[in-house]
Amino acid sequence: MTTTPQPRNCFACANYKVRRGTALVLVLGLLALTLALCYSAMQGQAEAVNIQANSGRTASARMAAYSGMSAALASMTGNSWVGVGGTLAGQLDANCTYSVAFTTGDASLTVGNPSYGEYPFRVTLTSVGTAVDPTNANLQSKYKVTAVVQLVRRAIDLSNTPTTNWNYLNGFTVCQWNNRLTPHTVNMQLPIAIQGNMAILGTLALANQYPGDASARQDYLSGLNAMRLNSLPDYRPFNSTVTLAILSQNLGTWWELPNWLGVATNAVWPQFAGQSPPVTYPSGLTTYRLYAGGPAYSIPTLQTQYGSSTQNCTIGANPVTNPLGLYKSSGAFEFDDQVTFTGCVLADGSSDELWVGGNGVTLNGVTLPAVDGSAAVNQLPLAAVNHRFVIKDQSVSTVNGLVMAWGGFDVEAGHASTQMALTGRVFSDDFDVRGRNEWVRSIADWIVQDVAFQAQKLLPSGTPYFPIYMQAACGLNAQPLLSIQPPANVTYIWPNWDGVYTKAAADSGLRWNIVSWQDGN
Repeated sequence: MTTTPQPRNCFACANYKVRRGTALVLVLGLLALTLALCYSAMQGQAEAVNIQANSGRTASARMAAYSGMSAALASMTGNSWVGVGGTLAGQLDANCTYSVAFTTGDASLTVGNPSYGEYPFRVTLTSVGTAVDPTNANLQSKYKVTAVVQLVRRAIDLSNTPTTNWNYLNGFTVCQWNNRLTPHTVNMQLPIAIQGNMAILGTLALANQYPGDASARQDYLSGLNAMRLNSLPDYRPFNSTVTLAILSQNLGTWWELPNWLGVATNAVWPQFAGQSPPVTYPSGLTTYRLYAGGPAYSIPTLQTQYGSSTQNCTIGANPVTNPLGLYKSSGAFEFDDQVTFTGCVLADGSSDELWVGGNGVTLNGVTLPAVDGSAAVNQLPLAAVNHRFVIKDQSVSTVNGLVMAWGGFDVEAGHASTQMALTGRVFSDDFDVRGRNEWVRSIADWIVQDVAFQAQKLLPSGTPYFPIYMQAACGLNAQPLLSIQPPANVTYIWPNWDGVYTKAAADSGLRWNIVSWQDGN
Protein backbone atom coordinates (compact mmCIF):
# COMPACT_ATOMS: atom_id res chain seq x y z
CA MET A 1 0.00 0.00 0.00
CA THR A 2 1.45 3.18 -1.09
CA THR A 3 1.27 6.13 1.25
CA THR A 4 0.88 9.50 -0.36
CA PRO A 5 2.99 12.25 1.35
CA GLN A 6 1.05 15.08 2.89
CA PRO A 7 2.00 18.60 1.84
CA ARG A 8 3.63 20.90 4.42
CA ASN A 9 1.74 23.84 5.88
CA CYS A 10 3.29 26.66 3.78
CA PHE A 11 1.93 29.42 6.02
CA ALA A 12 3.60 28.01 9.09
CA CYS A 13 6.87 27.69 7.20
CA ALA A 14 6.71 31.29 6.05
CA ASN A 15 5.92 32.46 9.54
CA TYR A 16 8.96 30.70 10.83
CA LYS A 17 11.18 32.44 8.34
CA VAL A 18 9.71 35.83 9.27
CA ARG A 19 10.32 35.24 12.98
CA ARG A 20 13.91 34.21 12.28
CA GLY A 21 14.47 37.42 10.17
CA THR A 22 12.93 39.67 12.80
CA ALA A 23 15.21 38.35 15.46
CA LEU A 24 18.20 39.11 13.30
CA VAL A 25 17.01 42.69 12.79
CA LEU A 26 16.41 43.11 16.49
CA VAL A 27 19.88 41.80 17.27
CA LEU A 28 21.44 44.07 14.74
CA GLY A 29 19.38 47.03 16.02
CA LEU A 30 20.41 46.33 19.60
CA LEU A 31 24.00 46.05 18.51
CA ALA A 32 23.78 49.37 16.65
CA LEU A 33 22.13 51.02 19.62
CA THR A 34 24.78 49.67 21.92
CA LEU A 35 27.52 50.92 19.63
CA ALA A 36 25.81 54.30 19.39
CA LEU A 37 25.48 54.55 23.11
CA CYS A 38 29.10 53.55 23.54
CA TYR A 39 30.19 56.07 20.92
CA SER A 40 28.05 58.76 22.49
CA ALA A 41 29.45 58.01 25.88
CA MET A 42 33.00 58.09 24.53
CA GLN A 43 32.29 61.32 22.64
CA GLY A 44 30.73 62.92 25.71
CA GLN A 45 33.71 61.85 27.77
CA ALA A 46 36.09 63.37 25.19
CA GLU A 47 34.02 66.56 25.14
CA ALA A 48 34.14 66.74 28.91
CA VAL A 49 37.90 66.30 28.75
CA ASN A 50 38.12 69.13 26.17
CA ILE A 51 35.85 71.37 28.23
CA GLN A 52 37.92 70.69 31.29
CA ALA A 53 41.10 71.41 29.33
CA ASN A 54 39.65 74.65 27.91
CA SER A 55 38.50 75.70 31.33
CA GLY A 56 41.93 75.03 32.72
CA ARG A 57 43.59 77.06 29.95
CA THR A 58 41.15 79.95 30.50
CA ALA A 59 41.93 79.95 34.21
CA SER A 60 45.65 79.89 33.42
CA ALA A 61 45.24 82.73 30.90
CA ARG A 62 43.30 84.76 33.45
CA MET A 63 45.99 84.18 36.03
CA ALA A 64 48.63 85.24 33.51
CA ALA A 65 46.70 88.46 32.73
CA TYR A 66 46.42 89.26 36.45
CA SER A 67 50.10 88.60 36.92
CA GLY A 68 50.93 90.86 34.00
CA MET A 69 48.81 93.68 35.40
CA SER A 70 50.45 93.31 38.80
CA ALA A 71 53.93 93.43 37.25
CA ALA A 72 52.97 96.44 35.12
CA LEU A 73 51.66 98.44 38.06
CA ALA A 74 54.78 97.62 40.05
CA SER A 75 57.03 98.75 37.19
CA MET A 76 55.23 102.12 36.96
CA THR A 77 56.20 102.93 40.53
CA GLY A 78 59.85 102.00 40.04
CA ASN A 79 62.71 102.73 37.68
CA SER A 80 62.08 99.86 35.25
CA TRP A 81 58.96 101.18 33.53
CA VAL A 82 59.16 101.10 29.75
CA GLY A 83 56.83 104.10 29.54
CA VAL A 84 53.73 104.76 27.49
CA GLY A 85 53.81 103.26 24.02
CA GLY A 86 55.90 100.38 25.36
CA THR A 87 55.05 96.78 26.20
CA LEU A 88 55.88 94.68 29.24
CA ALA A 89 56.07 90.92 28.52
CA GLY A 90 56.61 88.03 30.88
CA GLN A 91 56.28 84.25 31.27
CA LEU A 92 54.80 82.36 34.21
CA ASP A 93 55.83 78.91 32.97
CA ALA A 94 56.45 77.08 29.71
CA ASN A 95 52.81 77.43 28.67
CA CYS A 96 51.63 80.74 30.21
CA THR A 97 52.71 84.24 29.15
CA TYR A 98 51.45 87.82 29.43
CA SER A 99 51.84 91.05 27.50
CA VAL A 100 50.88 94.48 28.87
CA ALA A 101 50.52 97.58 26.67
CA PHE A 102 50.67 101.14 28.10
CA THR A 103 48.61 103.83 26.35
CA THR A 104 48.26 107.48 27.30
CA GLY A 105 44.79 108.67 28.26
CA ASP A 106 41.41 107.30 29.15
CA ALA A 107 38.82 106.52 26.49
CA SER A 108 36.03 107.52 28.87
CA LEU A 109 37.28 111.13 29.00
CA THR A 110 35.98 113.13 26.06
CA VAL A 111 35.56 116.84 25.33
CA GLY A 112 33.00 118.27 27.74
CA ASN A 113 33.76 115.80 30.50
CA PRO A 114 34.53 117.69 33.76
CA SER A 115 37.69 115.60 34.15
CA TYR A 116 38.89 116.04 30.56
CA GLY A 117 41.90 118.01 31.78
CA GLU A 118 43.14 114.88 33.55
CA TYR A 119 43.45 113.00 30.26
CA PRO A 120 47.26 113.40 29.94
CA PHE A 121 47.78 112.17 33.50
CA ARG A 122 45.97 108.89 32.88
CA VAL A 123 47.39 105.69 31.42
CA THR A 124 45.38 102.74 30.11
CA LEU A 125 46.98 99.34 30.80
CA THR A 126 45.84 96.37 28.70
CA SER A 127 47.12 93.03 29.99
CA VAL A 128 46.58 89.93 27.82
CA GLY A 129 47.34 86.53 29.30
CA THR A 130 47.89 83.53 27.01
CA ALA A 131 47.80 79.83 27.96
CA VAL A 132 48.92 77.19 25.41
CA ASP A 133 47.96 73.48 25.45
CA PRO A 134 51.15 71.56 26.29
CA THR A 135 50.33 68.83 23.74
CA ASN A 136 49.08 71.07 20.93
CA ALA A 137 50.52 74.55 20.45
CA ASN A 138 47.60 75.47 18.20
CA LEU A 139 45.21 75.27 21.15
CA GLN A 140 45.39 78.57 23.06
CA SER A 141 43.25 80.54 25.47
CA LYS A 142 43.53 84.31 25.99
CA TYR A 143 42.21 86.57 28.73
CA LYS A 144 42.29 90.37 28.83
CA VAL A 145 42.25 92.75 31.78
CA THR A 146 42.12 96.53 31.30
CA ALA A 147 42.86 99.15 33.95
CA VAL A 148 43.07 102.94 33.89
CA VAL A 149 45.41 104.62 36.36
CA GLN A 150 46.04 108.27 37.13
CA LEU A 151 49.28 109.89 38.21
CA VAL A 152 49.29 111.20 41.74
CA ARG A 153 51.07 114.54 41.32
CA ARG A 154 53.34 114.45 44.33
CA ALA A 155 55.95 117.08 43.41
CA ILE A 156 57.22 119.35 40.64
CA ASP A 157 60.71 118.65 39.32
CA LEU A 158 62.73 121.81 39.97
CA SER A 159 66.12 120.24 39.32
CA ASN A 160 66.73 122.71 36.47
CA THR A 161 65.95 125.74 38.62
CA PRO A 162 68.95 127.86 39.65
CA THR A 163 67.58 128.21 43.16
CA THR A 164 69.55 131.22 44.41
CA ASN A 165 69.07 133.31 41.27
CA TRP A 166 65.43 132.27 40.86
CA ASN A 167 64.59 133.27 44.42
CA TYR A 168 66.36 136.59 43.88
CA LEU A 169 64.37 137.34 40.73
CA ASN A 170 61.08 136.42 42.36
CA GLY A 171 61.70 138.96 45.09
CA PHE A 172 60.72 141.70 42.63
CA THR A 173 57.75 142.66 40.52
CA VAL A 174 60.24 143.89 37.92
CA CYS A 175 63.87 142.81 37.85
CA GLN A 176 66.17 144.26 35.18
CA TRP A 177 69.22 142.06 35.55
CA ASN A 178 71.67 143.90 33.22
CA ASN A 179 73.87 141.11 31.90
CA ARG A 180 76.71 143.32 30.66
CA LEU A 181 79.45 145.49 32.10
CA THR A 182 78.06 148.68 30.54
CA PRO A 183 74.78 149.55 32.27
CA HIS A 184 71.63 149.66 30.19
CA THR A 185 69.75 152.96 30.42
CA VAL A 186 66.35 152.00 31.78
CA ASN A 187 63.88 154.59 30.50
CA MET A 188 60.89 155.08 32.77
CA GLN A 189 58.59 157.73 31.37
CA LEU A 190 55.30 158.87 32.90
CA PRO A 191 52.60 157.80 33.45
CA ILE A 192 53.48 154.28 34.64
CA ALA A 193 52.66 152.45 37.89
CA ILE A 194 54.78 149.54 39.13
CA GLN A 195 53.65 148.08 42.43
CA GLY A 196 55.86 146.04 44.69
CA ASN A 197 59.63 145.85 44.94
CA MET A 198 61.67 146.63 41.83
CA ALA A 199 65.31 146.06 40.91
CA ILE A 200 67.12 148.18 38.32
CA LEU A 201 70.70 146.97 37.96
CA GLY A 202 71.39 149.24 35.01
CA THR A 203 70.89 153.03 35.12
CA LEU A 204 67.40 154.27 35.92
CA ALA A 205 66.34 157.28 33.85
CA LEU A 206 63.10 158.39 35.51
CA ALA A 207 60.99 161.01 33.70
CA ASN A 208 64.08 162.27 31.84
CA GLN A 209 62.18 162.96 28.60
CA TYR A 210 59.53 165.16 30.18
CA PRO A 211 58.95 167.37 32.08
CA GLY A 212 62.03 168.90 30.44
CA ASP A 213 62.38 171.67 33.00
CA ALA A 214 64.04 170.73 36.31
CA SER A 215 61.59 172.72 38.45
CA ALA A 216 58.55 171.33 36.64
CA ARG A 217 59.94 167.82 36.96
CA GLN A 218 60.39 168.20 40.71
CA ASP A 219 56.91 169.70 41.11
CA TYR A 220 55.37 166.86 39.14
CA LEU A 221 57.09 163.98 40.96
CA SER A 222 56.65 165.60 44.37
CA GLY A 223 53.02 166.33 43.52
CA LEU A 224 52.36 162.62 42.89
CA ASN A 225 53.62 161.79 46.36
CA ALA A 226 51.68 164.68 47.94
CA MET A 227 48.49 163.36 46.39
CA ARG A 228 49.13 159.97 47.92
CA LEU A 229 49.91 161.46 51.34
CA ASN A 230 46.61 163.37 51.27
CA SER A 231 44.50 160.27 50.54
CA LEU A 232 44.19 160.92 46.83
CA PRO A 233 44.93 158.14 44.33
CA ASP A 234 48.52 156.91 44.26
CA TYR A 235 49.76 157.56 40.73
CA ARG A 236 53.48 157.31 41.53
CA PRO A 237 55.63 155.25 39.15
CA PHE A 238 56.81 153.12 42.12
CA ASN A 239 55.16 152.43 45.44
CA SER A 240 57.71 150.20 47.15
CA THR A 241 61.45 149.68 47.57
CA VAL A 242 63.61 150.24 44.49
CA THR A 243 66.87 148.29 44.44
CA LEU A 244 69.62 150.05 42.50
CA ALA A 245 73.13 149.00 41.57
CA ILE A 246 75.95 150.88 43.26
CA LEU A 247 78.08 152.92 40.85
CA SER A 248 75.59 152.41 38.00
CA GLN A 249 73.17 155.04 39.25
CA ASN A 250 73.57 158.82 39.24
CA LEU A 251 73.38 160.64 42.54
CA GLY A 252 70.25 162.58 41.58
CA THR A 253 68.15 159.44 41.42
CA TRP A 254 69.31 158.33 44.86
CA TRP A 255 67.93 161.66 46.15
CA GLU A 256 64.74 161.91 44.11
CA LEU A 257 63.23 158.52 44.91
CA PRO A 258 63.02 158.90 48.70
CA ASN A 259 62.64 162.70 48.87
CA TRP A 260 60.29 163.42 45.97
CA LEU A 261 58.40 160.13 45.57
CA GLY A 262 58.62 158.85 49.13
CA VAL A 263 60.09 155.52 47.94
CA ALA A 264 62.81 153.61 49.80
CA THR A 265 65.97 152.58 47.97
CA ASN A 266 68.29 149.63 48.42
CA ALA A 267 71.88 149.68 47.16
CA VAL A 268 73.47 146.46 45.85
CA TRP A 269 76.43 145.47 43.77
CA PRO A 270 75.33 144.58 40.21
CA GLN A 271 75.04 140.81 40.70
CA PHE A 272 74.75 139.82 37.05
CA ALA A 273 76.88 142.43 35.31
CA GLY A 274 79.19 140.73 32.80
CA GLN A 275 78.12 137.29 34.02
CA SER A 276 75.77 134.71 32.57
CA PRO A 277 72.06 135.57 32.82
CA PRO A 278 70.52 134.46 36.11
CA VAL A 279 68.46 131.87 34.21
CA THR A 280 69.66 130.05 31.11
CA TYR A 281 67.27 130.28 28.19
CA PRO A 282 65.99 126.75 27.23
CA SER A 283 67.24 126.95 23.66
CA GLY A 284 66.35 124.16 21.23
CA LEU A 285 63.47 122.74 23.25
CA THR A 286 61.14 120.93 20.84
CA THR A 287 59.29 118.50 23.12
CA TYR A 288 58.32 118.18 26.76
CA ARG A 289 56.97 115.52 29.12
CA LEU A 290 54.62 115.77 32.06
CA TYR A 291 56.36 112.92 33.91
CA ALA A 292 59.16 110.43 33.35
CA GLY A 293 57.91 107.70 31.05
CA GLY A 294 55.09 109.87 29.75
CA PRO A 295 54.64 110.82 26.10
CA ALA A 296 56.84 113.46 24.50
CA TYR A 297 54.57 116.28 23.34
CA SER A 298 55.74 118.22 20.32
CA ILE A 299 55.76 122.02 20.74
CA PRO A 300 53.89 123.64 17.82
CA THR A 301 55.09 126.89 16.24
CA LEU A 302 52.74 129.87 16.22
CA GLN A 303 53.89 131.06 12.80
CA THR A 304 53.14 127.65 11.29
CA GLN A 305 49.53 127.85 12.43
CA TYR A 306 48.82 131.59 12.22
CA GLY A 307 51.47 133.32 10.15
CA SER A 308 53.14 136.43 11.56
CA SER A 309 50.09 137.55 13.57
CA THR A 310 46.68 136.41 14.69
CA GLN A 311 43.37 137.99 15.70
CA ASN A 312 39.87 137.01 16.80
CA CYS A 313 40.87 133.64 18.18
CA THR A 314 41.59 131.69 21.33
CA ILE A 315 44.87 129.80 21.66
CA GLY A 316 45.57 127.44 24.51
CA ALA A 317 46.23 123.94 25.73
CA ASN A 318 44.91 120.69 24.30
CA PRO A 319 44.76 117.82 26.84
CA VAL A 320 45.57 115.26 24.13
CA THR A 321 48.25 116.95 22.00
CA ASN A 322 49.61 119.89 24.03
CA PRO A 323 48.40 119.74 27.65
CA LEU A 324 50.55 122.64 28.90
CA GLY A 325 49.90 124.96 25.98
CA LEU A 326 53.57 125.35 25.06
CA TYR A 327 54.24 127.11 21.76
CA LYS A 328 57.31 128.17 19.85
CA SER A 329 57.70 131.48 18.03
CA SER A 330 60.23 132.25 15.32
CA GLY A 331 61.04 135.76 14.14
CA ALA A 332 58.37 138.25 15.18
CA PHE A 333 54.85 137.30 16.17
CA GLU A 334 52.02 139.70 17.02
CA PHE A 335 48.98 139.09 19.19
CA ASP A 336 46.47 141.30 17.41
CA ASP A 337 42.84 142.28 18.04
CA GLN A 338 40.65 140.10 20.26
CA VAL A 339 43.12 137.33 20.97
CA THR A 340 43.05 135.25 24.13
CA PHE A 341 46.15 133.16 24.74
CA THR A 342 46.72 130.79 27.66
CA GLY A 343 50.02 128.97 27.77
CA CYS A 344 53.75 129.57 27.44
CA VAL A 345 55.59 130.95 24.40
CA LEU A 346 59.26 130.17 23.79
CA ALA A 347 61.13 132.31 21.24
CA ASP A 348 64.65 130.95 20.69
CA GLY A 349 66.21 133.29 18.13
CA SER A 350 68.56 136.10 19.12
CA SER A 351 66.30 138.53 17.20
CA ASP A 352 62.91 136.92 18.00
CA GLU A 353 60.21 139.23 19.34
CA LEU A 354 56.70 138.85 20.73
CA TRP A 355 54.42 141.83 20.09
CA VAL A 356 51.20 142.78 21.84
CA GLY A 357 49.70 144.92 19.13
CA GLY A 358 45.90 144.84 19.15
CA ASN A 359 42.84 145.76 21.16
CA GLY A 360 41.26 143.28 23.52
CA VAL A 361 44.39 141.13 23.88
CA THR A 362 44.43 138.83 26.91
CA LEU A 363 47.52 136.77 27.67
CA ASN A 364 47.53 134.25 30.51
CA GLY A 365 50.25 132.07 31.91
CA VAL A 366 49.24 128.43 32.29
CA THR A 367 48.48 127.20 35.80
CA LEU A 368 49.86 123.73 36.43
CA PRO A 369 47.46 121.09 37.78
CA ALA A 370 47.78 121.13 41.54
CA VAL A 371 50.22 118.99 43.46
CA ASP A 372 48.49 116.42 45.66
CA GLY A 373 47.61 117.90 49.05
CA SER A 374 48.89 121.38 48.19
CA ALA A 375 46.92 124.59 47.74
CA ALA A 376 49.82 126.33 45.97
CA VAL A 377 49.06 127.87 42.57
CA ASN A 378 52.03 127.10 40.32
CA GLN A 379 52.40 128.75 36.93
CA LEU A 380 54.82 128.41 34.05
CA PRO A 381 56.19 131.62 32.51
CA LEU A 382 53.79 133.22 30.08
CA ALA A 383 56.64 134.11 27.76
CA ALA A 384 60.33 133.26 27.59
CA VAL A 385 61.79 135.34 24.76
CA ASN A 386 65.44 135.27 23.79
CA HIS A 387 65.21 138.85 22.51
CA ARG A 388 62.34 141.32 23.16
CA PHE A 389 58.78 141.39 24.45
CA VAL A 390 57.08 144.50 23.04
CA ILE A 391 53.90 146.40 23.94
CA LYS A 392 52.98 148.18 20.72
CA ASP A 393 51.56 151.68 20.43
CA GLN A 394 47.77 152.01 20.88
CA SER A 395 47.37 148.40 21.96
CA VAL A 396 44.99 147.49 24.79
CA SER A 397 46.02 144.40 26.70
CA THR A 398 45.60 142.42 29.88
CA VAL A 399 48.64 140.31 30.71
CA ASN A 400 48.54 137.75 33.53
CA GLY A 401 51.79 135.94 34.16
CA LEU A 402 55.56 136.03 34.17
CA VAL A 403 57.29 137.63 31.19
CA MET A 404 60.98 136.80 30.73
CA ALA A 405 63.03 138.55 28.06
CA TRP A 406 66.75 137.92 27.59
CA GLY A 407 66.90 141.03 25.38
CA GLY A 408 64.44 143.44 26.92
CA PHE A 409 60.88 144.37 27.85
CA ASP A 410 59.79 147.40 25.84
CA VAL A 411 56.68 149.59 25.93
CA GLU A 412 56.94 151.45 22.64
CA ALA A 413 56.76 155.22 22.42
CA GLY A 414 53.31 156.32 21.33
CA HIS A 415 49.92 157.55 22.34
CA ALA A 416 48.57 157.99 25.84
CA SER A 417 45.70 155.67 24.88
CA THR A 418 48.02 152.65 25.01
CA GLN A 419 46.89 150.40 27.85
CA MET A 420 48.61 147.49 29.56
CA ALA A 421 47.47 145.92 32.81
CA LEU A 422 50.11 143.34 33.70
CA THR A 423 49.54 141.21 36.77
CA GLY A 424 52.61 139.08 37.28
CA ARG A 425 56.33 139.74 37.06
CA VAL A 426 58.84 140.90 34.48
CA PHE A 427 62.41 139.57 34.44
CA SER A 428 64.56 140.98 31.65
CA ASP A 429 68.05 142.10 30.73
CA ASP A 430 66.74 145.56 29.79
CA PHE A 431 63.50 147.38 30.56
CA ASP A 432 62.02 150.46 28.92
CA VAL A 433 58.73 152.35 29.21
CA ARG A 434 59.01 155.02 26.54
CA GLY A 435 57.23 158.35 26.37
CA ARG A 436 53.66 159.26 25.45
CA ASN A 437 53.33 161.56 22.45
CA GLU A 438 50.89 163.92 24.16
CA TRP A 439 53.35 164.52 26.97
CA VAL A 440 56.27 165.46 24.75
CA ARG A 441 56.20 169.28 25.03
CA SER A 442 58.86 171.90 24.70
CA ILE A 443 60.90 172.92 27.73
CA ALA A 444 59.47 176.41 27.37
CA ASP A 445 55.94 175.10 27.57
CA TRP A 446 56.68 173.10 30.72
CA ILE A 447 58.20 176.24 32.25
CA VAL A 448 55.14 178.29 31.36
CA GLN A 449 52.80 175.67 32.81
CA ASP A 450 54.84 175.40 36.00
CA VAL A 451 54.80 179.17 36.49
CA ALA A 452 51.04 179.23 35.89
CA PHE A 453 50.65 176.39 38.39
CA GLN A 454 52.54 178.29 41.07
CA ALA A 455 50.37 181.35 40.46
CA GLN A 456 47.04 179.51 40.62
CA LYS A 457 47.96 177.98 43.98
CA LEU A 458 47.32 181.44 45.47
CA LEU A 459 43.70 181.33 44.35
CA PRO A 460 40.96 179.80 46.53
CA SER A 461 40.06 177.45 43.66
CA GLY A 462 43.65 176.49 42.93
CA THR A 463 45.13 173.01 43.36
CA PRO A 464 48.35 172.30 45.24
CA TYR A 465 49.13 169.35 42.99
CA PHE A 466 50.94 169.93 39.72
CA PRO A 467 49.72 166.60 38.20
CA ILE A 468 46.08 167.62 38.75
CA TYR A 469 46.78 171.06 37.31
CA MET A 470 48.39 169.59 34.16
CA GLN A 471 45.44 167.27 33.69
CA ALA A 472 43.00 170.19 33.80
CA ALA A 473 45.14 172.62 31.78
CA CYS A 474 46.67 170.32 29.17
CA GLY A 475 44.71 167.09 29.28
CA LEU A 476 47.66 165.07 30.62
CA ASN A 477 45.92 162.39 32.67
CA ALA A 478 48.07 161.51 35.66
CA GLN A 479 46.34 158.15 36.09
CA PRO A 480 48.60 155.48 34.59
CA LEU A 481 47.10 153.26 31.90
CA LEU A 482 50.32 151.24 31.96
CA SER A 483 50.62 149.20 35.15
CA ILE A 484 52.49 146.21 36.54
CA GLN A 485 51.55 144.60 39.81
CA PRO A 486 52.66 141.37 41.50
CA PRO A 487 50.34 138.34 41.47
CA ALA A 488 48.40 137.21 44.49
CA ASN A 489 49.32 133.73 45.77
CA VAL A 490 50.99 132.58 42.54
CA THR A 491 54.34 130.78 42.44
CA TYR A 492 56.25 130.85 39.16
CA ILE A 493 57.96 127.62 38.19
CA TRP A 494 61.06 126.94 36.10
CA PRO A 495 60.65 123.18 35.64
CA ASN A 496 62.52 120.24 34.21
CA TRP A 497 60.95 120.02 30.76
CA ASP A 498 61.81 116.30 30.54
CA GLY A 499 59.32 115.61 33.33
CA VAL A 500 57.45 118.45 35.00
CA TYR A 501 56.09 116.21 37.77
CA THR A 502 58.19 113.81 39.77
CA LYS A 503 58.07 111.62 42.85
CA ALA A 504 58.01 113.11 46.32
CA ALA A 505 61.21 112.98 48.32
CA ALA A 506 59.81 110.27 50.60
CA ASP A 507 58.55 108.10 47.72
CA SER A 508 60.48 105.37 45.95
CA GLY A 509 58.88 106.24 42.62
CA LEU A 510 55.83 107.70 40.95
CA ARG A 511 52.49 106.91 42.53
CA TRP A 512 49.30 106.01 40.68
CA ASN A 513 45.65 105.59 41.60
CA ILE A 514 43.47 102.99 39.87
CA VAL A 515 40.55 104.80 38.27
CA SER A 516 38.76 101.88 36.56
CA TRP A 517 39.11 98.12 36.03
CA GLN A 518 37.56 95.94 33.34
CA ASP A 519 37.86 92.17 33.68
CA GLY A 520 37.50 89.86 30.71
CA ASN A 521 37.38 90.23 26.96
